[in-house]
Amino acid sequence: MAASEPPRGLPPDDRVDLYLFRFMQNPAEGLSRLQRGLSLQLTAPSTHRAIMGEDVTIPCSFTIDNPPIDQKFLGISWYFQGNEILSVQNANVRSRDPRISYTGRAENGTADLSISDITITYGGIYRCAILYTPKKEEKEIRLDIQAPPQITITETLVVKNRESVLRSVISGFYPVDIDIKWLRDREILANVIMEIPQRDPDGTYSVRSSVTITPTEEDRERIFSCRVQHESLTAPLQEDFRLVYGEIPNVQITSQTFELDVEQSLVCNVSGFYPESITVNWFLNDTLLENAKLQRISSSAVESVYHFIPTEQNWGMELSCVVDHATLTTPHVERLLVQGIDLRAKHKTSVAIVAALLILVLGTVTFYVLYKKERKKSFPKVREITRSPGGLFSLDVDHFYPEAITVSWEVIQPPSSTQPRPIDSTPVMHQNQDGTFNVTSTSESLRGMIWEDEPYAVRASVTHQKLKRLSHKEWKSDDKDNRDFLAQPEVEMIKIPKWFVNQQTQLQCRITHFYPDQLTVNWFKKENGKEDLIYIVDNERYKIPNRKSQLQPDKTFTYTSLLEVTPSLEDRGSEIICRVSHPSLEGLIERTTGPLQVLVKPKAQHPIQLPINDSGDMVASFSLFSFYPEDIKVTWTYGPTQEKKPSQETISENPDGTFTVTSQRTIPGNTKDWPKLCIEIANTLWGLIHISPSSGLTKGERVSGVRWPGIGYHFVQDLPWRPHIGDFTCLLLDGKYEIMCEISGYFPDDLTVSWYKKNEGADDFVPVGNDNKYQTAVSEPQIQPDHTYSCTASLMFTPTLTEDQRSEFICRVQHPSMEEPIERRTDAIKEYTQPSVCIIS
Repeated sequence: MAASEPPRGLPPDDRVDLYLFRFMQNPAEGLSRLQRGLSLQLTAPSTHRAIMGEDVTIPCSFTIDNPPIDQKFLGISWYFQGNEILSVQNANVRSRDPRISYTGRAENGTADLSISDITITYGGIYRCAILYTPKKEEKEIRLDIQAPPQITITETLVVKNRESVLRSVISGFYPVDIDIKWLRDREILANVIMEIPQRDPDGTYSVRSSVTITPTEEDRERIFSCRVQHESLTAPLQEDFRLVYGEIPNVQITSQTFELDVEQSLVCNVSGFYPESITVNWFLNDTLLENAKLQRISSSAVESVYHFIPTEQNWGMELSCVVDHATLTTPHVERLLVQGIDLRAKHKTSVAIVAALLILVLGTVTFYVLYKKERKKSFPKVREITRSPGGLFSLDVDHFYPEAITVSWEVIQPPSSTQPRPIDSTPVMHQNQDGTFNVTSTSESLRGMIWEDEPYAVRASVTHQKLKRLSHKEWKSDDKDNRDFLAQPEVEMIKIPKWFVNQQTQLQCRITHFYPDQLTVNWFKKENGKEDLIYIVDNERYKIPNRKSQLQPDKTFTYTSLLEVTPSLEDRGSEIICRVSHPSLEGLIERTTGPLQVLVKPKAQHPIQLPINDSGDMVASFSLFSFYPEDIKVTWTYGPTQEKKPSQETISENPDGTFTVTSQRTIPGNTKDWPKLCIEIANTLWGLIHISPSSGLTKGERVSGVRWPGIGYHFVQDLPWRPHIGDFTCLLLDGKYEIMCEISGYFPDDLTVSWYKKNEGADDFVPVGNDNKYQTAVSEPQIQPDHTYSCTASLMFTPTLTEDQRSEFICRVQHPSMEEPIERRTDAIKEYTQPSVCIIS
């Protein structure tokens, strides 16, 4: 055993015992270290500041009176909130957190601690502890985490000479103390309200602030600002903006005298408003009327039409048009009382006479039409232009022959213009049983071709050889026709089946087939168990990229709104909602993700551990940590048969809501096949981990370097209890020369030791031992605290000058845990003198 190595089984954290052991092994060096180590000075700040999301280094340094620093007598430990998080001993670094690392240089007296991508949870008291035998110094450092705020102005709409509220959201800041001011041309405003700050999942805070003002005409040219002061900022943060002036809508109902059981169109005219987004609904008493149709007249005028047939039950009820707009604090209500006359009895005789006359007229007309049809067979019959939603127009031409025919289209705006513009069209031909043809010609959509708030005319011209001249059909718009250009959006939320913590996820809200390109999309979050919706703004956690609508061949638009989210475990059960508004809609369209399923992939805490217990059995142990949900199952197999073996699992919940599982499999130490089993385990050690699909692991994924093929993972690792050959010790006593080496750390107690010699000038080693000259021995094995064995192997002989001068010796060890033996050798021994340590080659 080398003099500098401690006894087997010494706990790694028992630094004092380690140094005392070294002191006893070499008193002279230990005394020198003791004298020089009495003066140890530690330098570290009392506080240190870090910005959330950055990499931070906490400084700590030390000096001694008599450098250089001997790392054999040096121990460095870092503690957080009283728990050890990192230790350094003999240049070996052990960290209990993957974000925490040692970036100091012990030989230069630096013991700095580094934390990557720091979060709020890492703020608190750290302790740097330096042990330099036998002196120990410690210092506490308070790490303050700060996060700078972001300002989002959410409401700038005002009405002149009327109280209006400006609103903002300040998000992503830490600590909680913050100062918010509102300014008008650098003048600080009064009537500011700041709500109670709310804690976000990442530990930062968000707060809403508002200010009430009465804007004047002069305020149109003034700059308004929201200014924030926070300890994370070197200078105040300020967001400037101008007011958006809105106009309150004027509402008027147009109707006629009500007649019992006679339909009439009720029109609610809403005009003079800004911005364009507005909601108009009809109510009968307190019941919403679903069939009303809203059409836009211009950017500042709409009308809602409801076709109403009064009944006896409706008599005396109240019709109301309810308008909701951003400039209104409460919806505007315009009312109309249902009252009128019943004309049914008065007109019964008149109705009968009119019906008889109609029958007579229809009969005459039918006879005439049939007559003309037969006479003018094969002449094109040009129908009237029909209008379809979306700005499409169609024209039918029936029963013509021959087939050749031309239908051309033009649009004229205004109708008095002398410069018509051609419109592309598509004809669809059909042959009748009598050999004649029909054609339907459909124009392309007029969306984007005309001014939708001005009158226009559409003209179709038909050319055919049976016609003496061009046949024209014309259609003219009126004030109500612009509604046909509107196209209601279709909204689809592209759902993500599984969300993974700290892995950015992109939500897509796809809106198609809408016109005009006046779309508003907002994102909201509904937390688990709560009814209130949280308006999502672009910040560090949520990103809403700017995108443009895409024009489609049918002249409608398509738009995909993106929301990039980095989920946390607190998002479990929450919903993300996409809300869409458009001029073609009477209300809003919402799509939701439904309750979110948030997952955390397991991480391997350490390789499989293979300690030996007091009974001489091997206990294989493996841990996975920080996974969610809890559902997980571990099954062990090993050897060529891959037979499943029983195991024990312990699952515990972590403070952050994730789980840790530790699985153990005991292999009896007294099995008859232990030598064979050792080699099987050493070369093919299996851990088959069955997990529920909700854990998110898929085929071929790696978790902390362990591959997961299908439902399990497989890897090869060295056994921790393979034998180790220590340094040689050579003794000369009474003419006998003895070479000894310590063999340690092996299990089970099944060891074979062989000795070999190579003389000077020879090419090969030859076995020696247990003859007239050489004697070998292996001491009785000793059980160590970790339940492995150690022993001492020796070779004794009487050296001769002619045979043994400059000879080399090998100690070769074979054990069931190894397929190949291990060995150590001496250099050529030149002299056989006093006791010494042999040189190892």
